[in-house]
Amino acid sequence: MLQAHDWMLKGPPPTNPIPLPSEQEFARSLEQAVPPSTQLEKDQLRETMGFNYRQVIGELIWPMVKCRPEYAPHIIKLSQHNENPAKEHYQAARQLAEYLAATTTEGIYYWRDNPVDELPEGELPQLHPDNYEMKTQPNATGKLIGLVDSDWAGDSVNRKSMTGIIIMLAGGAIAYKAKYQEVIALSTTKAEFVAACDAAKMILFFRSILEDLGVPQEEATVLYEDNNGALMMANAQQPTKRTRHMDIKHFSLLDWVERDLSILKDISTHDNAADAMTKMLPRQLFYRHMDTYMGKRIPHYVSDRTSSSAPKSKIT
Repeated sequence: MLQAHDWMLKGPPPTNPIPLPSEQEFARSLEQAVPPSTQLEKDQLRETMGFNYRQVIGELIWPMVKCRPEYAPHIIKLSQHNENPAKEHYQAARQLAEYLAATTTEGIYYWRDNPVDELPEGELPQLHPDNYEMKTQPNATGKLIGLVDSDWAGDSVNRKSMTGIIIMLAGGAIAYKAKYQEVIALSTTKAEFVAACDAAKMILFFRSILEDLGVPQEEATVLYEDNNGALMMANAQQPTKRTRHMDIKHFSLLDWVERDLSILKDISTHDNAADAMTKMLPRQLFYRHMDTYMGKRIPHYVSDRTSSSAPKSKIT
């Protein structure tokens, strides 16, 4: 795709690029951009920009689905304008493609219990510079875990909340989701609870697959959540009169917790990598979360062996 559009880098890649700017002004400019009003203006804009917007968005979605989750919320924001993009949307799509061109070697790392001598040696992943010390490293155990977050009323046009979900196993993400919620949440707790229910459904799916593969999850799968209200409702089985307006289907989460299929645990917002699935983040936070779900943080169960072996499975 990059070669077809002649978007490959002509020089050295920039240091720690980000997909799109995280400033509110930039997001607002995309939402408030005025698109062409006639077919002639649409054709002229497409000819001026030099590419078909819808086609490029589709081409950018493909690597995101396969192994590049870090720009999921960015591509969702741009795909909302497939029908009639403005100049600002064309420019943002080109910028996103340039980010991809500068990071073609990125991929998701997965970690084995023991090295396999038949596989070629590889370099250990390097973490991005960050002075922050994480309180919770979700991928430390290598077990199936989930992270969930929600950006309440993050879309200024329709005021819908964005759900962000990451499911991890063997140190890296095996599934991820960024999607606008179907209903308009009236509070952060509702937005987070709806997102947690969606994440729990994904956890049940992967638990069933792992059981079929002979890797049953004996304990309740941990789902990390950073909203206290959602945590109390799920773990303490405490829906209140303020939650009566919520759809009954979302309260299936309480049943799954009671049956020890999943359990919600608190995590700091600064450590919750699912935050990266809900909105465009500033550079430091973007790379902190990216290091987590891309599997660059060495899990505890292999950290003692890294002096003699390298990661054996990397998807790029």
